[in-house]
Amino acid sequence: MQSAKQLARFGIFYLEEAIITLLAEELEGLNPIQISKALGISAYVIPPTDEAMAYAVVHSVLEKLKRESRVIGFEQSRWKLTEREASLRREYPL
Repeated sequence: MQSAKQLARFGIFYLEEAIITLLAEELEGLNPIQISKALGISAYVIPPTDEAMAYAVVHSVLEKLKRESRVIGFEQSRWKLTEREASLRREYPL
């Protein structure tokens, strides 16, 4: 049986991959609210209209990916893939 900590790690991994895949498709970059709506995260936040919580979830994952040099933030809190990550995605598509 898997522990709650292991399940949480799986969840974060899948969320990271979903965000990276979405950013690979949107070359102009997206902000955390656009990402949360595209991935349906805001539908799971209670109440569903609370964009601040969805923003916080996505933003924390983006900051983690930034520390790993996989994404970069730029104008008006928009995020996009680093050149290295984008080239890896082109070279080894999922």
